[in-house]
Amino acid sequence: MLPKKPKSSEHAEQVHIFDWIRQNQHRYPQLRWIHAIPNGAKLTYSFNRKGKRYSKEALKLLDEGMTPGVSDIFVPVPAYGFCGMYIELKYDNNKPTESQKDFMDEMNRRGYLAIACWGSENAIASIGTYLDIPRNDWWLL
Repeated sequence: MLPKKPKSSEHAEQVHIFDWIRQNQHRYPQLRWIHAIPNGAKLTYSFNRKGKRYSKEALKLLDEGMTPGVSDIFVPVPAYGFCGMYIELKYDNNKPTESQKDFMDEMNRRGYLAIACWGSENAIASIGTYLDIPRNDWWLL
């Protein structure tokens, strides 16, 4: 049912979540429009003449509306009185940044469920619970 869990990093954990989503969306259509928000994407960078790091791609994305602090995953399905669910994915001992905490606090005030999840198992369980997907289809042993 679930793909083999990869050697972990935050990237690998998020890939695992979306592998699970793709494998189950035919049975649970509410999974179909869950999407990633690539605010934390690792972009190529260069150094300017003063030795400061910069990224042309990051500047372009900021111009296009990328907003630091926005969570990694959005579940655009209303449930349990919430408008939708945001997930800030963390791995190992990482903690949400101040801008990520501010975003989650604001989204919680506005009627969304905004949470931090450590690892793919926690995120899949949270999505499964939120969307009333039977535990046998998301619980990882």
